[in-house]
Amino acid sequence: MKAPALVRSTGLVIASLAMGVGMGSTGFQATALGQAVPRAVPVAEPAAPRAIPVETPQAPPRATPAVDPGRVPGPDEDLYDYATLTYNQQDYKLAIKPYTDYVTTYPLGRHGAEAWFRLGECYYKTKQNDDAKRCYNEVLTRFPRTDSAGLAAYRMGMFSYNAKDYAKGATYFEIAEKLGTNVDFKLGSVFNKALCYKYSNQKEKALTAFKVVAGVKGGDLQNREFALQEVALGSTELGKKEDAIAAYLEIIGDAKDDKVLGDALIRSGLLYNETNKPAQALKNFERSLALKDLPSDKKGIAVYGLIQGNYVKGDYDGAIDTYTKNATVVAPEDLQGKMLLIVGNAYKNKQMYRQAVDTFLVIEKNHPDTKEALEAGYQKLVCFFQLNDKDMPTFAERFEERYAAKFPGHEYLLMSRLIRADWWFSKAEYVQAAAAFAGLDVSKVPNKVRATVIYKKGFAEAEAGKYTDAVNTLTMFIQEFPKDANLPVALAQRGIAFKGIPSFDKALADFTVIIKDFRGHPALEMAYYQSGDIKSRLRDLPGMIADFETLVKTFPATPAAAECWYRIGRGYFDLKTREGYGKALEPLRKAIELDPKKYLDEASQLLISCQTLREDVDGVSKEIDKYFEARETASVSPAILAWLGERYFKRDNFKAAAKYLVKATTPDNPSGTQGIVWNYLGMAELENGNYDASIRALDFYLAQTPEGASRAKALLTKGHALLGKKSLDEADACAIEGLQIMKEGRLHAQLQLLQGDVFMARGEVAAPTGDLDGAKAAWQKAAGNYVVVSQVFVDPEITPEAAHKAADALDKLGQKDKANSLREQIKTKYPNFVPKGRIKDKEV
Repeated sequence: MKAPALVRSTGLVIASLAMGVGMGSTGFQATALGQAVPRAVPVAEPAAPRAIPVETPQAPPRATPAVDPGRVPGPDEDLYDYATLTYNQQDYKLAIKPYTDYVTTYPLGRHGAEAWFRLGECYYKTKQNDDAKRCYNEVLTRFPRTDSAGLAAYRMGMFSYNAKDYAKGATYFEIAEKLGTNVDFKLGSVFNKALCYKYSNQKEKALTAFKVVAGVKGGDLQNREFALQEVALGSTELGKKEDAIAAYLEIIGDAKDDKVLGDALIRSGLLYNETNKPAQALKNFERSLALKDLPSDKKGIAVYGLIQGNYVKGDYDGAIDTYTKNATVVAPEDLQGKMLLIVGNAYKNKQMYRQAVDTFLVIEKNHPDTKEALEAGYQKLVCFFQLNDKDMPTFAERFEERYAAKFPGHEYLLMSRLIRADWWFSKAEYVQAAAAFAGLDVSKVPNKVRATVIYKKGFAEAEAGKYTDAVNTLTMFIQEFPKDANLPVALAQRGIAFKGIPSFDKALADFTVIIKDFRGHPALEMAYYQSGDIKSRLRDLPGMIADFETLVKTFPATPAAAECWYRIGRGYFDLKTREGYGKALEPLRKAIELDPKKYLDEASQLLISCQTLREDVDGVSKEIDKYFEARETASVSPAILAWLGERYFKRDNFKAAAKYLVKATTPDNPSGTQGIVWNYLGMAELENGNYDASIRALDFYLAQTPEGASRAKALLTKGHALLGKKSLDEADACAIEGLQIMKEGRLHAQLQLLQGDVFMARGEVAAPTGDLDGAKAAWQKAAGNYVVVSQVFVDPEITPEAAHKAADALDKLGQKDKANSLREQIKTKYPNFVPKGRIKDKEV
């Protein structure tokens, strides 16, 4: 018996966690309002511009030579001037040679950096890119801190960008930005560097660079607009929502085109929803829908945003109404499932679970294998849980089977398993609960319910008989949550699991901790019970008795009270001491009183055994009578019944003797009862005047006793019973057979007296019929038998009884003198004699 009952849990219910889980496929996260907030949904990106070309600044016209204070006339200057003249006239092919000659002839000339760069430009303009790169690299290598190096780095950045080597391109544009002195040039370098970072997936660096471009309002308007878009998109992607909103607000403020304005309004509206600012979001979506040139796909997004905004605001009716009123507006395909998910959750939050289920079913049907379908399936499961649907466990299993392959390890699969386990746990179906918990990775359980989940898992495993698993799980709970309110129950369940392994010492240790440290806790009841049970198995009877006695004293209404009282009584009985037998009585009686259906038979048998071992004849009789009164078909040990009947027989309580002796016999199988029992029963029934019953019992005895004094004595008893029935011939036959067995002794004398009694009875029968001669003849024989016994056998009982009977026979014969003479002799020799009529023996 697993008693008494325990409190199963005091922590969070798994279902409450299930209701609070965010909608992952729509990016919902917990907020202060306790609702879910959606993320922004990207709108199509504008195409990225190519790198900005660099045009070399024009040189001053040669017609009016500029004053060059560092110029020293010479062939190097002349050669450089000639190369520059052809370059400024855009005769790039012609300029290649003089620039080549200059850098070759005058490698340390003062125009080396400009010459190498312009030589590269000549190659670049004539589409000789490899030679151009070679020249730009010469600038970067030989003259790394010059303006020309900055220009060369820009050109190398362009080459890398066009070759899609964005990481290298970003490095070159970084150099160009640092070396450049022109504001526009530096801003162009930063813009192109931002593009390289963007396309090399260096998101943080790209965002930083685009912010620089967007922050310069006097620069290239087109690049700034693009940079603002990138700042907004990049901030969104990196979770910097407030920065993204700020960028969109600038775009909205500057926008001249409805498409740009609508895109910014919608994107910022989605971000407002995600940052829990639904009022601003709704204004943006309504404003975007009012634009004449807003594309249809953007209208679908705006309607989605309105539904989302109402949901975030907690206006579930508004979300549902917006969806219903805009049924003709088609959202982009990637938002259709998300939109239905919001509507379904709005129904769910309004506790309109059937409508929610219908909506979630549409998502699963029309958008299978998507994250939205997964979430819809899970939220549908939550609805069924709230509806207390009887098929809830089946729905959970189907959900897990459907999505496990596509979304392995997803939190919703975990939550489904927990909901299924909690469902069975709440119904006290612990085998099913343990099966649902099986294989659960508790490391993935949310912290706020981790304690409850581990506790319930261990509890269910213990109740389901998975003792090793239960020990491991409950040990984890006890170690991680030593101050949890469920700790005493966890200790009790772990103790039960240890007991089931079995590991009695560890189980007893857990129950001892509860008894010692958790006085007054409901688990104390179970601890005393289990501690007592374990001590019983270890044969620590005093310890068991002490635990169970404390249990029924502390918890008198415990469901285990009847069992405890019985086991207390049994414990005292098993001590095998006279004192113990006495102490066992009341506990056993209480067990019967509290649960007669279960303990009537077991406790009654023990009560009878206790009283027998105490040799309390009346006590045994009382317990047997109670037992048979409560159950007519009760069975008591024949040995005890025979013992009790014998004891009453020896007390001359022949009715009681016969009552219990009868119960000790097997009339349908006489040989199944010991002969001595039949003999005592026959003797008792003779004394009770139940002659037929006496004869029947004695016949069973005689059938088992073919010879010897015992047979003779039984014949004597049977003869008296037959005499009592007036079956004189049969009585005489018993006397004759007995006398043939016993030739002398006391029993011989008794048989002679029996024979005399038979003759006396024959005379009594004959006299009333007028056959006086026959009567006298019979009385004469009787007198002869009596006289012989009185004269030959000396016995304080038999001798005076025989003389007394002889005197009565002589009276019948008219021989008064002889009769009186015998009576005088009796008075003289046996002054205390009282006639008995028959000498009764107390021993068989």
